[in-house]
Amino acid sequence: QKISKANPDLVFQFRLARDLRMTVGELRTKMSSLEYSQWATFYYVEQQERDKQRAMAEAEAKKKKMR
Repeated sequence: QKISKANPDLVFQFRLARDLRMTVGELRTKMSSLEYSQWATFYYVEQQERDKQRAMAEAEAKKKKMR
């Protein structure tokens, strides 16, 4: 399979494997689908929080510029 943004699940598998210091093959054989989906949810929630914090910081910076 080609690794690209067109295949976000494969990209996530490589990111998770890298973060857990294992190969994608190891990830696929050692991790249950339940745990995998929990990791995916965890990463999603983390990204949402980062996006929220970034948006708040940008809004605050805009507010300061307007003063």
